[in-house]
Amino acid sequence: MTFLLAIDTGDDHDPKSRYETSALALGLLRDAMQGFGMLTGDQLPLPSCSRQALDYSTAPDRPGPAAGGIPIDKLTRSGGQLITAAEIAAALAAYEAAPEPLRAIAEDPASGPHGWPSWIAFLRRGAEHAGIRVS
Repeated sequence: MTFLLAIDTGDDHDPKSRYETSALALGLLRDAMQGFGMLTGDQLPLPSCSRQALDYSTAPDRPGPAAGGIPIDKLTRSGGQLITAAEIAAALAAYEAAPEPLRAIAEDPASGPHGWPSWIAFLRRGAEHAGIRVS
């Protein structure tokens, strides 16, 4: 299954306004987001293979979870739901509240989740517009 996430920028040909990913890859990104406290709603248990690598929420210098974030159900199924700019901004605030060394691990292609830097850049772009549509 493939997910297409799109930002309404008014330019349908802008490659930066689209993010296409497999269900597996989106699941790994979602696991990392959960570890950073970027998601709201009923959380999925982190897979045992990634729990230690991705659960940044238990780090001793990690601040408490930010209020709000992206509802996890919006990233678990396609169907045209809109992730609002406010939800994205709250998720990014939770990520930015994490200690820099933890963000550096996540952003390192050798140790972080595959595609994390481009995913964060896509979320930032979505927060600057009306949000992201998931289909």
